[in-house]
Amino acid sequence: MSTPEEVYMEPVYSQHVLELIRLGHEYCLFVEKADQYGKEETISFIHKLFPMLYMKGLLLPDIPIDPTESGERFVTEEEWESVFNTLRNKLDEKDEFWAVDPEISGGNEAVKLSLAENMADIYQDMKDFIMSYQRHSRAAKELAVTECKEWFTGRWGKRIAETTHYLHHLLFTLKQGTPYDDL
Repeated sequence: MSTPEEVYMEPVYSQHVLELIRLGHEYCLFVEKADQYGKEETISFIHKLFPMLYMKGLLLPDIPIDPTESGERFVTEEEWESVFNTLRNKLDEKDEFWAVDPEISGGNEAVKLSLAENMADIYQDMKDFIMSYQRHSRAAKELAVTECKEWFTGRWGKRIAETTHYLHHLLFTLKQGTPYDDL
C-alpha cells in the first residue's frame, strides 16, 4: 500500500495537474456566471487567468496510457452554445478580432476569430477535463490528464495564445486615455 506522500509524487497527482484543475475550475465557474459581470471585469479576469492556464498546460506530465482508450465528453452542444452566446453578448462589438492562423490561412493572411468562440472552446476542454478527472479510478484520472494535454497541444493552448494577445490589446492599447466604459 502506498503512503499519501508516495501517491502525491505520482504524475497524475502532481502539483501541476492539481493546479490546472483549480485554475480550470475557477475559469469554468466564472464563465458560467459571466452574465453577472461587466465587460471590463470579464476581459480583465480572463486576461489574468489565461497565462496561468497556459503555463499549467505546458507543464502537464506525460502519462502512458492504452492508446485505444478514450474518455467521455461532458459538455453538451447546448451548454457550449449557452456559454458562447452569453460571452458573445457580453463582448458585443469587441468579440471579433483578426489573427494569423497558420492552420486556416497557411500563415499568410489574417482570419477573423471570435473571443466568445475561443473562450467557449476552452471552457469545454477545461470542464470535460475536470469532470473526467473526478472519476474515482486512477486509470480515468490518467486518461483525463493525457487527453487534456492532447487538447492543450491541438486546441485550447492555441486558443489561449490567440485570445490573450487580443485581450492585452483591448486592455492596454485601446485603454490608453480611454475610460473602461468605452471597452
